[in-house]
Amino acid sequence: MPNLKKGLMGAAGAGGGNEVYAWGKGNQGNLAQGSGNLNNYSSPVLIAGLAPSNFAFSGFNGFAIQDGNLYSWGTYTFGVLGDNGATVSPPGKRYAPPFATVVGTQGFAKLSEGNGGFWFHATKTDGTLWAWGDNTKGQLGDGTNVTKSSPVQIGALTDWGSTCKIRGSLDATTALKADGSLWAWGRNRFGALGVNQPGSGGTYDISSPVQIKTGVADFTVQRYGGALVTTSGELFTWGAGRKGLLGNSTSGYVGIEKSSPIQIGALTDWGKLASVNSTIHCVKTDGTLWAWGAGTYGPNAGTNVSSPVQIGALTDWATPDSNTDAYLGWCVKTDGTLWGWGMQKYGMFQNAGIGTGDQTVNSPIQVGTQTHYGPPNKFKGSGGGRTVARVMYIE
Repeated sequence: MPNLKKGLMGAAGAGGGNEVYAWGKGNQGNLAQGSGNLNNYSSPVLIAGLAPSNFAFSGFNGFAIQDGNLYSWGTYTFGVLGDNGATVSPPGKRYAPPFATVVGTQGFAKLSEGNGGFWFHATKTDGTLWAWGDNTKGQLGDGTNVTKSSPVQIGALTDWGSTCKIRGSLDATTALKADGSLWAWGRNRFGALGVNQPGSGGTYDISSPVQIKTGVADFTVQRYGGALVTTSGELFTWGAGRKGLLGNSTSGYVGIEKSSPIQIGALTDWGKLASVNSTIHCVKTDGTLWAWGAGTYGPNAGTNVSSPVQIGALTDWATPDSNTDAYLGWCVKTDGTLWGWGMQKYGMFQNAGIGTGDQTVNSPIQVGTQTHYGPPNKFKGSGGGRTVARVMYIE
């Protein structure tokens, strides 16, 4: 793998010479390797011509902000490229480079951390929230169920903040404002949004943002629910209890789900959260790694657990990430090394000594030998589920 270095081909722009590398599945042009290149890569490849200050993914698409302008690539499905392209499926692919330019006024600041579908969100420097793409379940949050092929503003508020964390799950979106309030909208089956509106009946969609809780420091979402950590270090979960995902020693769907957050235990040392499909993991403030939910593709040695359990005894875990719907988890350690677990496909765990074939890894293994995945670099596991295989980092 090439060394990360400053000085990208062409103008560096606001990204300051940042270089972006990706690996995994590329069948929709999502690895941005140029027209006609739909190859999978088991080792990182450079995305040429891009020096972004922020980047992210949805199901089969990539997005990047450079000099405040927003660029996209991948499939055109449901208008997710945001360039007024077709909204039918499948109209084709946008290979990159060249990149598509998201239409409308620019000034973008922060991107969603991804989802498994064909919609996307971003905030601007003025604190407004914008969205485009598939809206059949109200996941854009503009009060309609109409799909949009170019960005539309979500409400009129300007307090989302340029640091707002946004993440999608199954046809739903959750966002953490700069003021610590957590909001959600979209599909609400099994109370997945956590907004005190049960989703076991016949009406699941909520097409405008509804507040979940205040005083939130971090959150994660998965197919039918999620978890949050408060600013005082308390852990809360909500949604379906399938495979133990609530972490409250129960397991099931109807009759078990919680449509509002419930506190798990009384500890106040919970830290950063991430999740894969049916598993949630958390790095505590003491650097230990914990998980609960399905063990099939998680770090639970193949066993479902309905309350948090510690993974190993190490205390050097730092920042968790995930392929939300793709059964693939990641965590960067304090020494900058990258570790992963779950369902390997397309050689995602490159250089981990296990080959590149499809297989399940139930205990964290080191991916590569490099130590540049931590700050000041940024590592992001793909938010997309059906793509299964994109991770990137940036210098």
